[in-house]
Amino acid sequence: MKKLYLLALLALLVLPAACTEVNEYVQGDLRQPAELTPITAATVKARLAWSVQLEPFDEFHDFKLRPAVDDDVVYVAESRGRVAAHKNRNGDLMWDRLYDAGFSAGITLGSSMVVLGTDGAEVWALSRNNGDVLWKAQISSELLSPPLVQDTMVVVHTGDDKLIGINAATGTRVWVSSHSLPSLSLRGTSAPVLWNDAVIAGLANGKIVAVNVFNGKMLWETTLGAARGRTELERLVDLDGRAAVVDDVLYITGYQGKTAALNLQNGQIIWARDLSSFSDVAVHANMVLLHDEFSRVWALDRASGATMWQQDDLHGRKLTSPVVQEQYLVVGDFAGYLHWIRLSDGKIAGRARMKQAENRARVLGAVEYPEEDPLHKYVDITGVPVEPFIDRDRLYVTDRSGVLAVYRFSAVN
Repeated sequence: MKKLYLLALLALLVLPAACTEVNEYVQGDLRQPAELTPITAATVKARLAWSVQLEPFDEFHDFKLRPAVDDDVVYVAESRGRVAAHKNRNGDLMWDRLYDAGFSAGITLGSSMVVLGTDGAEVWALSRNNGDVLWKAQISSELLSPPLVQDTMVVVHTGDDKLIGINAATGTRVWVSSHSLPSLSLRGTSAPVLWNDAVIAGLANGKIVAVNVFNGKMLWETTLGAARGRTELERLVDLDGRAAVVDDVLYITGYQGKTAALNLQNGQIIWARDLSSFSDVAVHANMVLLHDEFSRVWALDRASGATMWQQDDLHGRKLTSPVVQEQYLVVGDFAGYLHWIRLSDGKIAGRARMKQAENRARVLGAVEYPEEDPLHKYVDITGVPVEPFIDRDRLYVTDRSGVLAVYRFSAVN
């Protein structure tokens, strides 16, 4: 791990909040990435439905901009200020707008609005019908995780580890819950999740907090990861991934910390094990699913945390957070591949590559490329930096070249 620390030091960024951040995608695996082997008996088929060219990802930052889907519309956002709505059926453009903002997190949908965060410490709410700005709210720091939208409140987790509640109708700030920030953290924040009237979030200091969604009052606090070691990097603990809530239990994981299940009534730990990760957690049936810092994929028993299976064929491939599609787990990797993993046994059951989507992508609307970075520079950029999004039999994924691809999923008999 000593070599990892030296490599990580090269990725440090100093922010106005006086906290130093380590790039979230520094991986702990110093081995060569695993070579992909042919799948002899694929049980999954992914057919490209449509693809469109969006703005390429920033070279140095993997912003948390995922598409959002509601019935017949797919909403997308780009870091340089474009937001667009596409028809879900074929990708045709419905509307797009270009704003004077740098979007850094989203999209989250409300009943009538699209909510995003900016790198300029603002939260924006846009009309779902045409992109008109409904309101803007100033916050304390850059937003690095998607907002949480409740019926009457929008809650954000800022880069300086504050939870902020905003009136969903007016954009007025209602409450702030502040938390101590360590001197070193991963670049990113956990996305807040909702349980009844409680907002739950993992913090950069290894704690999990639950606050009231309407007034920000602290309900409980639990320490999951404790700082250990002599150097700042050795003492780094950070709960950066999105937790999962199922049946009054919270499942969460942290970097250089633990993976655990917590009772949402009081924050008490039901089970915990030493399994370090900065990925989101997915839950399906009796399984907790995640990958560790070495890109090994794990299935844990929901009741006890015991290992059900481990998949090591993708080690070192810098996997996205996992998402569940029917009886499969889906992850993207640094080379632009998508992998479908059987939940029953952890075997890789299907694979798709984004190259076909890149070749067939249409350019629609006000897609802009900076003059110093023309489109041809991005043709060979590969990798899936943000986890895919699942909606029924469709999978939505964006690669580093800025191509949004929509795949139809089907099982092979």
